[in-house]
Amino acid sequence: AEYSLGDVGKHCVEGALWIVIDGKVYDLSKFGKVHPGGIPPLVDPTVAGKDCTELFFGLHRASVLQEPRYAKLQIGVLGKADLAAMAEAMDKNGKKRKEKSNADIAFPYAEAMGSWRRFSPYYKESHHKFRAAVREFMDKEIRPHCKAWDDAGELPTREVDKLLGDAGI
Repeated sequence: AEYSLGDVGKHCVEGALWIVIDGKVYDLSKFGKVHPGGIPPLVDPTVAGKDCTELFFGLHRASVLQEPRYAKLQIGVLGKADLAAMAEAMDKNGKKRKEKSNADIAFPYAEAMGSWRRFSPYYKESHHKFRAAVREFMDKEIRPHCKAWDDAGELPTREVDKLLGDAGI
């Protein structure tokens, strides 16, 4: 079946939850019960009823979607008009043009609980600045190499360790 982003956007609550990953539409309405992170990250406004390709691949390997238990969640694809609009929104490297940096996006269950909430009596501005610095470093120095390192069974080099130290992380 073929769906529009508008169709997907109508399914953004627990029990009626669709997402788009790489132009494919997935129905996660019943998946929340078995999702390791539970329902909250799936109904997050940056995920539910939206194209969450970049966020998904930031947290999961592509092979996850090929496993039969997850592949069966695909219910269709995006229509050509929406795919064309999404392609136009890509930069020359094939990545979505960012409106926000990763420092502005919450990754629930990937961080300490208090750090991703808007207000916390424990996490202060210094914590948020540190988290932003770590994310910036990871995006610049680690993320571009992760797949190659993983495929080759290698660990980051001593140079990367030194860069971490120099950055105060």
